[in-house]
Amino acid sequence: MRFFAIFIMVAAFLQCAVAAADVNLYAYRSFNKAFGQMRTFGEYGVNTIAVFPANTCNSRGDPYCKYPPNWLGIDKYDFSAVDRQFEDFLKANPSAEFIFIADLNSPMWLSRNIALRGGSVECDSFTSLSNCLENRIWRGETSKYLARLLEHVEGKYGSRIKAYLLVCGMTDEWMDYSAYSAGRFKTAAWKRWLAERGEAVRPVPPIDAFAGASFENFLRDPSKEGDIIKYCEFTADVVAVGVSHFAAVARPA
Repeated sequence: MRFFAIFIMVAAFLQCAVAAADVNLYAYRSFNKAFGQMRTFGEYGVNTIAVFPANTCNSRGDPYCKYPPNWLGIDKYDFSAVDRQFEDFLKANPSAEFIFIADLNSPMWLSRNIALRGGSVECDSFTSLSNCLENRIWRGETSKYLARLLEHVEGKYGSRIKAYLLVCGMTDEWMDYSAYSAGRFKTAAWKRWLAERGEAVRPVPPIDAFAGASFENFLRDPSKEGDIIKYCEFTADVVAVGVSHFAAVARPA
């Protein structure tokens, strides 16, 4: 791999100037098969294209990707759909180079699989990221998928791939929409987190404790809401550690 990168995307469109006079970068984001735009950008010397073979749906429930899913079940992958996306883009612009976006969010079949094992709170990473990151089944299966996916695309298209982006959570931006909930694995992690910091081990704060804040329902008072603040810090740590875990899975040997 040329280099590996994780981006938390904060805008739909990004334009950036580069100090080197002979380099111009422009990003245009579309989940559609925008072959005409790819050709036009190529005519102006803009050859970098993002490839996003997603398996999940957006906030409206619509599929992110216009190509079929490539993660179909436990240890079941069909990367021909990924290849088709690359080849279609190369037909539009034979000089294309790629930013490869790896979708780590739960496909529907995985969410149902985990929910039926008693993990309904921690089965859908799009809406409940921190819970899924602590779920051993979710993390294990997603790690295997990522390793296989990157092995495939690096083997076939690695010379053209300039960056890898790992995306997960709400809108694929590593945002946690768990609404302070905690399944059994996240609850156990909370208690470990407290113990590691020399704190008294205690239950997750009750969900209704998060409904309001002490100061004008906006700011929390550490003297009154210390547990809530610590729990939010813990949740942020869960996501940060999760990002680091998948970066390690993807790191080249």
